[in-house]
Amino acid sequence: MKYNTMNADQALNFRGFIRPDILEDENFSDYLFYTADDERGLLGMAVVDPQINGPELVSIAVIPSVLRTGVGSGLLDYVREDLEQMLGSLEGAHDTYALSVLITPAMEKKKDLMGFLEANGFFKAEERNVYRVRIHHFLNSSLLAEAKVPRDQRVVPLKDITAKQLGIFVGELNELGRFSDYDFENMDQDISMFALDGNRIIGCALFTRVEENLLDNEWIYLENATSRSGLLLSMLKASFDEAEDNMPDKSDVTFVMENDKGEKLLRSLLPIAEPMDRIISMALPLYPVDPHYVERMTGDLGLRPLTEESMSCQYCKYREGNALSCGIYENKPTDVLDGGDCPYFEASVD
Repeated sequence: MKYNTMNADQALNFRGFIRPDILEDENFSDYLFYTADDERGLLGMAVVDPQINGPELVSIAVIPSVLRTGVGSGLLDYVREDLEQMLGSLEGAHDTYALSVLITPAMEKKKDLMGFLEANGFFKAEERNVYRVRIHHFLNSSLLAEAKVPRDQRVVPLKDITAKQLGIFVGELNELGRFSDYDFENMDQDISMFALDGNRIIGCALFTRVEENLLDNEWIYLENATSRSGLLLSMLKASFDEAEDNMPDKSDVTFVMENDKGEKLLRSLLPIAEPMDRIISMALPLYPVDPHYVERMTGDLGLRPLTEESMSCQYCKYREGNALSCGIYENKPTDVLDGGDCPYFEASVD
């Protein structure tokens, strides 16, 4: 059995292994394609979306004649190893990543699929509820009586926000530890809205257009949101007004809620939101291979013995037998091997 990668142009020759929605994606060339083959030809393919917040397994398929023969598991092992090498070449290679896969309720009922993922190390990471709002219903609801923009504040589309404003906004949020990386260029430039106090960004409602008649809310943020519901509704109204002018009738917006706090806020602001679906996120931990660690272990000059006395690991609850064994890292990063602090250190209670 041979495991390989192929580029998007090569993958188009094997369309039967790829979901139609992936084939139609305008970013198709950005996907990673992994294959399993032998003398019989192509036996399986896995497709990974290398998202900025971590890779996502969006498809894995094998031909019927090799089901339950280990081809899928071998292919998944190859994917994991390749991603670990790839992530290990990035700055911060000591960080732990995960390969995620989104499970819909229909997929959850497929015991063979769930069993395959669990047997190969995937675990349930989080559960999210999806709500839907019909744009026309929102714009004709009594909710908008509360949509008010305070004096000295205004709502403008993303296309009118400067790179300098975005940079300051991102910096402020990073300092608060409240920001996840968003690719603003991929957001809808007309429908995504920002709230400004003077020239300073104090909130945003970000959307992507996933289908002709469907918007997906990526993020809603507002400083002191509980005391500024009028401004928050004004951002949503501006977004929905723009969407209604440029989208077909009966268009919808979906909101994915990741926690109870978000659901409570959504229900208070948009009581007309209807539960639509539930999504389970499963994850397979990835332990990127630090190239400095590989060099240390394979080089032939200048190596020194590693002892527990030179590392904090001897007192850590995750220590497993000796200085190099660890319940967190498969390969410890160089900083830890050199006696530096470990971000995962937790004192043993023994």
